[in-house]
Amino acid sequence: MNEKQKQRQLEMELTNHKDLFLNWDGLEITLTWDDEISNYRGKTEYCDACIWKVETLIEILYREWENTYLRGLNENT
Repeated sequence: MNEKQKQRQLEMELTNHKDLFLNWDGLEITLTWDDEISNYRGKTEYCDACIWKVETLIEILYREWENTYLRGLNENT
């Protein structure tokens, strides 16, 4: 799968509120959708890690943030 296909697939997962993985400059964050607040909640192994808007995650998906990437939970890289 090429980069554009991966981005489209991740955008679909994001808009369908699937759980995702975020690497924020080395900090590994699992994102889960919270219907109550209509945003993603981030969690690391040790603590809560922010509330994330879909718009922000789309910016990350399209590489508008340095040293940060988004992927599906079942993806290796």
